[in-house]
Amino acid sequence: VFMNNENATKANITAELDKIKTNATANDVFIFYYAGHGVMNDKKEFYLVPHDVTQLYGADEALAQKGLSSGQLQQFSKDIKAQKQLFILDACQSAGALEIFLIFYFFIIRISLSLIS
Repeated sequence: VFMNNENATKANITAELDKIKTNATANDVFIFYYAGHGVMNDKKEFYLVPHDVTQLYGADEALAQKGLSSGQLQQFSKDIKAQKQLFILDACQSAGALEIFLIFYFFIIRISLSLIS
């Protein structure tokens, strides 16, 4: 699904991710590509900044309401059944999203290894 400009809102992005979550199987490959603004809020949480966000800094409540947090992306990653997933975030400060994903995947790898041993 391709979205741009006024169509790229949190509501539309999450609606499409919900469809993928419902329809994806373990054998599917899921690729999420985002090119746009990204920002860390005052609590050091990373957000993708969709088209309808008008203020990037100093408005954490509005950002939480209209932005897409790395935590929300992580939850979609968990809920989408595709075993092969790739997230490409071409956004300022996107390294902030990496930390939460690394923690999640490190935890999954540790569980997998403990089950194997």
